[in-house]
Amino acid sequence: NNEDSATTPEKLKGAVDVASTLSEDSMNVQDNIILHSEIRRIKMERKTSTLTLKKPGKRALLSTPINERVPIFMTDVQHLLLNALKDNGCPYSPLRWCHLEKPKNIRHTVVLVIDDLSLQDYSTHKSLMNNMERFHHAVEVVTPSLYKGTIIDELASVPLPEIKEKVLIDKYGSMDVAMESRKDIMVALRAIFPINVCIRPTLPSDKFEGTFSRTQLLLSADQMIEESYHMPLKENNQSVYANFILTKDLYEPISATSPMFGLDCEMCCISEGLELTRVSIIEEDSALIYDKYVLPRNPIIDYMTKYSGITRATLLNVQTRLEDVQKDTRDILPSNAILVGQFLNFDLNVLQMRHPYVIDTSI
Repeated sequence: NNEDSATTPEKLKGAVDVASTLSEDSMNVQDNIILHSEIRRIKMERKTSTLTLKKPGKRALLSTPINERVPIFMTDVQHLLLNALKDNGCPYSPLRWCHLEKPKNIRHTVVLVIDDLSLQDYSTHKSLMNNMERFHHAVEVVTPSLYKGTIIDELASVPLPEIKEKVLIDKYGSMDVAMESRKDIMVALRAIFPINVCIRPTLPSDKFEGTFSRTQLLLSADQMIEESYHMPLKENNQSVYANFILTKDLYEPISATSPMFGLDCEMCCISEGLELTRVSIIEEDSALIYDKYVLPRNPIIDYMTKYSGITRATLLNVQTRLEDVQKDTRDILPSNAILVGQFLNFDLNVLQMRHPYVIDTSI
């Protein structure tokens, strides 16, 4: 229900005012019936739960042009269901992609799953599905079949008995930490990046045991989308990012021993935005393993010297191009590398590269 109920209190107040100004003698039976019916209707409106879309939800709408559409994940749908079902609050609140108002007023939740019906099937035969008009929102979702999952498993594998919930809270301190500790972060990433699902990662403890395991600090797929990391979600988006390449052709699952690499880039201003002028990579013990200046192909408008220290003289004899750096980076990084940096989305975008495992200290 998407009707705006903002004026409901005023309507109710007006109806009560009308009732108070009419004496019993002047009101006939029909007036009473109409008035009480209106008051009941307004009270019901105030109890109605409403669903409104946030920016990520609006971008996933089927009405959004296909080259601008960004799908949500099945976990997003799952979190909505948990908000509707859990009376004592849900650990996934507020929701990333929508806002559910008055969830406690929801009495029933029905999920209908139609197997083997694709988005293309729906779009092609929508005119035959007249009853679909009663649903206010139609959004695109990354299908779990891409990473060998099922919709039912994705939606139904979360609720816990209260006894189990208490055990987890006693162990981890809160349900938020417990769920994060047990979550396989690669589930959504497998739908986007070529991750080898046949390899099972080893699970020794992280050698940096001070605060969090490195796997807990990774950005999730939806965080990467929100922070403008370019994700290979759609073939029809490739024209905009035609020169973007993956850091590896195939990735391994990450674990607590996956190596971390610090990445930082310097850039200059050109007429169409930013272009790479320097890239540096260090290992997690701070050893510098790569440091190259890069000659842009477009005329430089501003060297951004006050940020990078790079001047015209710095690049005078430089022959390295972006393509060289991309090849070197692919050679250096192992298939389970975790990239660490500040606002890494800018660094990867100017490198014109994509990588699934990222720790961004700005987030």
